[in-house]
Amino acid sequence: MMRRNKARLVFRLIISAIAVVCLVCMGLPITISRSTITTAGEAIVITAGADEDNIQQFKKLRNSAIPVLEEDELLSDHGTHYDSLHIFGYGFSGEELQTINAKQLIFHPSPIQKGITDVSWNREIKKAKRFWCRALMQITRPCLLRYR
Repeated sequence: MMRRNKARLVFRLIISAIAVVCLVCMGLPITISRSTITTAGEAIVITAGADEDNIQQFKKLRNSAIPVLEEDELLSDHGTHYDSLHIFGYGFSGEELQTINAKQLIFHPSPIQKGITDVSWNREIKKAKRFWCRALMQITRPCLLRYR
């Protein structure tokens, strides 16, 4: 069956073709591929609490030629020679992080140590006022804690 009014026929054909292309594009998967494993400009930084076994395992998986730096060496150099830094241990303070000029920082934290990790108490101790002390403790098995 033909349409009697052939006005704007070219316009309708163009719009129909665009609609078909849009429907086809909706079915295409959206993918972004990036190469993230590069060893050029990488370095390992050892901070306080770093586990030597984790560092050795990381070097085996990546590239054994990655340079290993101590925290002081990196801070004196400001990390300008490296694109990405793999930080092992407890990391840096906020002020130290501001001085590092690397493009990418990848943090590999050490496991939390067992036992008491933090203690806090009243900053002002006054007579006849209750004294409180709080502690954060990491334990691996249930136990009964008593205090007096």
